[in-house]
Amino acid sequence: IPIKKISQSIEKNKWIESIIIKNNFNNRISINIKEFNPIAIYFNGKSYFLINKFGDVIDFADNKEKQKYVIFEGQNVINNITDLIAVLPIELKPFIIKAQYINNRRWDIITKENLKIKLPEIEYKKAISIFNDIYKDLYTSDITKIEYIDLRISQKAIIKFYNEQK
Repeated sequence: IPIKKISQSIEKNKWIESIIIKNNFNNRISINIKEFNPIAIYFNGKSYFLINKFGDVIDFADNKEKQKYVIFEGQNVINNITDLIAVLPIELKPFIIKAQYINNRRWDIITKENLKIKLPEIEYKKAISIFNDIYKDLYTSDITKIEYIDLRISQKAIIKFYNEQK
């Protein structure tokens, strides 16, 4: 049995992170396959794709998966996804639906309540930490009144409320 050929064939699948095939040269072959777990979705302007921890496209994303993962969009976003994912606190990820890469230099994050968080070009890890602290202290009724939180100026959080006059 051509084990190397089988291994190479399986490794071509984009879902496969690693594969180990062992042959005891008697009557048994063992195959251990580790698949990538998607960490996010990349939107290229036309289609949605599942992304692995390295920022590589695994497969197309269906509607159910679009509800499960943060969607990343914007010009050259694919080259910057892993950097942002690495600094997002675990407790904040379930509340984020979208991250937009703006002008090839900075991020806007959109939460499930449609709250926009404008991050700075540099030190966005510190800004995310500040946002996380603010977000923990807000009630849902307060969040729905806020249009955006601008964290682009160091050590400041500018909060813009929706205009209630219509």
